[in-house]
Amino acid sequence: MNDVSRRTVVRGIAATAGSTLGFPALAQREGIKFKLGTDVPETFPTVVYARKAAEKIASESNGRLRIEIFPANQLGSSTDLLSQVRSGAVEMVALQGTTLSTLAPVAGINTVTFAFKEYATVWDAMDGDVGTLVRKSLAPLGLHVATKMWDGGFRQVFTASKRISSPDDLKGLKIRVPVSPIFVSTFRALGSSPAAINVAELYSALQAGIADGCELPLTGIDSLKLYEVQKQCSMTNHLWDGPWQVVNAKVWSRLPSDLQDIFIRNFDAVAEEQRRFTQQQATDLVPELEKKGMVFTRPDPAPFRKVLAASGFYGEWQSKFGSEAWAVLERYTGKLS
Repeated sequence: MNDVSRRTVVRGIAATAGSTLGFPALAQREGIKFKLGTDVPETFPTVVYARKAAEKIASESNGRLRIEIFPANQLGSSTDLLSQVRSGAVEMVALQGTTLSTLAPVAGINTVTFAFKEYATVWDAMDGDVGTLVRKSLAPLGLHVATKMWDGGFRQVFTASKRISSPDDLKGLKIRVPVSPIFVSTFRALGSSPAAINVAELYSALQAGIADGCELPLTGIDSLKLYEVQKQCSMTNHLWDGPWQVVNAKVWSRLPSDLQDIFIRNFDAVAEEQRRFTQQQATDLVPELEKKGMVFTRPDPAPFRKVLAASGFYGEWQSKFGSEAWAVLERYTGKLS
């Protein structure tokens, strides 16, 4: 069987519940291959550690389960990947909560601005009831979500030259944000003019002055080399997000139970490694970026949060996520509005 035919068989198995040839038989004969698509570049920790998990899984399964990683939108944009994993055209994706929230709004509840003050609270929430809430919201949509969310980092505000030390400094600035309603809502409430620009077009947009600045984690600034066009960093820690490892539910259900166990065990173990690495990398990047000409400002987050509360931001998003989900989040974060 050639590669094209093999991929066709695997997709057919995933899509057809009554197929006579199931994954268990295929796994014994020639192994199962997953394509894992993601929108982040090769150098992002998400990709580096996904490759590590794939190597461990291939080794422990004796080649019965192999995962091939396709970074940097090779299989399509984040929106394309979400559609493909639902249809089974791609077996697996690594996508941020913000992207998944386009299907199930509560999947983006971790991105409530200034909800998390530190990593301890992030992991308590995402390994606890908030994470369970997200996974349950995606299950009816044909998606099996791995137990542990990975770290995408706390996000900061960057500009070409203007120092951001208070909410007033954001007024009137064109700030690039991801294509996500809560990001747009955040910076609009802070008086900016948010512009939703795909990450693939971000460097050129900043270079051309289409946007005055952007907001990203430090790892993103480094990997995308945006320090070449952004010289001011305001360490606002205004929002945290990270990728979930998501598998087509039909594909997952046909995976033999021992391979499911190998998958879960290794992705959970590597998730812990990825979290530690990403957090340490963000710390290490500060002096590295300073050497490249970046100037860091560390503003008090309280005035920013006060402006958001006064604008009705928290009430708006409590209504959108629902009072029940909001109450689950506030168990970890404390009162947000």
